[in-house]
Amino acid sequence: MEETLLALIAAHFLGDFPFQNKEMVDNKRQWKILLLHVGIITIMSFILLGNFHFFLLLGVFGSHLIFDKLKISLNEDKWLYFVVDQIAHVIALIALSYFCHDVAANGWWPKFFASSYLPWFYATQCLIAGYIVVVPAGGILIGKLTVPIRREIEKESEIVLRKSEKPATDNGSPESDYLTEGLTNGGMYIGWLERFLTMLLILIGHPTGIGFLIAAKSILRFGEIKESRHRKLAEYIIIGTFLSFGWALLMSVATKKSVDHWIPATSQKPEPARVIIEYQPPMTTPAVTQSMSIAPATTALLPTTATTEPATPVKMNQTDTEPQQATPPSANDDTADKDETAKDANEEEADEAANDDDEKNADREDK
Repeated sequence: MEETLLALIAAHFLGDFPFQNKEMVDNKRQWKILLLHVGIITIMSFILLGNFHFFLLLGVFGSHLIFDKLKISLNEDKWLYFVVDQIAHVIALIALSYFCHDVAANGWWPKFFASSYLPWFYATQCLIAGYIVVVPAGGILIGKLTVPIRREIEKESEIVLRKSEKPATDNGSPESDYLTEGLTNGGMYIGWLERFLTMLLILIGHPTGIGFLIAAKSILRFGEIKESRHRKLAEYIIIGTFLSFGWALLMSVATKKSVDHWIPATSQKPEPARVIIEYQPPMTTPAVTQSMSIAPATTALLPTTATTEPATPVKMNQTDTEPQQATPPSANDDTADKDETAKDANEEEADEAANDDDEKNADREDK
């Protein structure tokens, strides 16, 4: 349903604004002009849908023909009729897409584009529809909203021109410092540019630049207004400026949301990569000194033999390159030395006593 509705809305705005010039609008009372206008919208719907669905296209043709004919019969050029007409068209398109929801999904566009490029095709339709709503449609709406103010200014300017006693200029019109002539459709193009730039700043994620845009326009516009009697013109400029920027902001945000619906990556900033470092204490071997033996945990890492005898402690010297058999240290080295000395003395005394006994026995045998 979303694909079908998007195609119908984009086709409607394309046919109602870029493909409908002022001459068609003025002559729409003629049936051939009206049928041409409705036919253009129907053809655009067929192209964007990518599928020829007779009942859906017939509904598009009939709804546009009925609504446009009713609007022409009312013969009103007020902003309210313009808004109601556009809302009625959109509601009719929503109803048609609800009953014919699979038309665009089964068309040739999903077969033509790869699955990775198809969302970009729909996002492009959103951008086209959003641009039309913001720039040309917004200009028409703001122009209709400010008609009463513009008429009041034009009426007062005519009174001032009549009272002016200044001579005529080269083109035969009297000079007036109250209201000077500008470029043809200059105000319209200025409005288009400011709304387009506002939309661009919203889409690229830099809305703060809109403030500088408003400031620049205010400086350029109000530089022409120097006298207090230009107050109405100044108020007219302020009202038009805020209406233009307000409409552009509102519709640009809606356009960005619709684009992000099809391409979510554009609305979400990628999170920075997080590197998680787990601290592990270094597994270092205890320092081996001259009087320190290898701990049991370290000896367990040494290669084991097939014997069942317990491992003999090994003592490492700083200058030696091979391990040596080490005797377990005694509790008191001094005591051990004294015991060894006493033991040696006893052994010597025993030897001397044995030698004496041998000599006595030898003497007895001689006698």
